[in-house]
Amino acid sequence: MTHTYMRPLVRWPGGLEHELAYILPYVPKEVENFYDPFLGSGAVYFATDADGYYLNEPCAELIEIYKAAKKGRGCMWHTLESACHAWKSVEARIIGVQDELLQLAFEYSRKWDRRYAEFCLEVKDVLKDIWFSDLFTFMIPDPADFCMELRHQMIDAVVRIAEQDMDDGDAVEEMLTGMKAAVFYFMCAVYGNPAVDNGVRSAALIFISQYAEEPGIDRDYMGAAFNRVYLDEILAMREDEAFGQKMSHSHFWNGMASHFLQKNKISCGDFLFMAPQTGGELVVALQYIKSARCNTRWMLVVPEFEEMGQLLVMQGVSAMGLSPESKLMMLKNY
Repeated sequence: MTHTYMRPLVRWPGGLEHELAYILPYVPKEVENFYDPFLGSGAVYFATDADGYYLNEPCAELIEIYKAAKKGRGCMWHTLESACHAWKSVEARIIGVQDELLQLAFEYSRKWDRRYAEFCLEVKDVLKDIWFSDLFTFMIPDPADFCMELRHQMIDAVVRIAEQDMDDGDAVEEMLTGMKAAVFYFMCAVYGNPAVDNGVRSAALIFISQYAEEPGIDRDYMGAAFNRVYLDEILAMREDEAFGQKMSHSHFWNGMASHFLQKNKISCGDFLFMAPQTGGELVVALQYIKSARCNTRWMLVVPEFEEMGQLLVMQGVSAMGLSPESKLMMLKNY
C-alpha cells in the first residue's frame, strides 16, 4: 500500500500539514478503515491510504465542503474556479490602470487639502472599465458588491502610495495588493451571506482559508506575500482519479465526537487518528481510548497534558515529540 499525498482543501486551525513528515512514518501500513472524530483540514486523512474513511467534524460549514467535494462537479468547483480566475486576472488588469493611479497618487500627495470626495470619484473613474464579468467566469452574488469593494481597496491603496511616497515598483505592488484584497474581501462577503447557495459558500470558505492571515474563518488578507500564491493544485483535485476514489470511499458526519465514537464499531484492523483542538475534545478522546470499547490501533496528537503519564503506563503506549516548533506530542498504542 502506497501513500497518496493530497493537499487539504482548507487551511484550518490545528492543521497538521507541516507535521506529516513526523506522523506518517508511524501510521500503520495496512489500514482497513480510517477514523477521525476531529477532522479539521484532514491533513492525515488526505495522506493516508485505507479501504474506507469515517470522518466527523463539529463545524457544519467545514463538513459541507467535504460533502460538496464528494458529489464531484457542482457550483462549489465552478465558484472556486471563478474566484481563482479573478485572482490571476487582476494581475493583467492592473497594467491598464497603473499609470493613471500613479498620477492620482502623485497629485494627492501634493494637494492634501483637495476634497476627498473628488479624489474618490477620480479613482472610481479610472476603474470604470474593470467589470466583474472580466474577472469572474461564474456568476457569484452580488457583482455590485465586488465593484464597491474594488473601489474601496484601490482608494486606500492610492492613499497609502501617496502618504508613504512609494517608488513606482512598490506602488504597483501596492495596487496589486489592493486588487487582490478586493477579490479576497468580496469572497468573505459571499461566505458571510446565509442566503447564498451552500456550494458557493463552501467555495468561498476554501478560498479565504488559503489567503487569510490565520487558518480557518479569518477575515484578514495575508497581504503582498500571498499576491502570487495560486490554488491550481486544489482546482486540479476535481479531475484527479485518486481524489475521486478517496471521496467515494469517505463518509462524513457533522456532530459531536463522542456520538461518532459511540456509533461506530472500530475494529482491530482499523486505525483511529485523533488530534483534538479543545480541552473538551481531549476529554472525549481520553475517555474513549481508556474504555473497554477501544479495541483498535490509535494515534493521539496533542500538546503535552497532565494525564499523559497515566496513558504511558498502559500496555503498549508510547510517546514522542513532533517538530520543535509545534510543541506537539504523538502517542500511540502499537
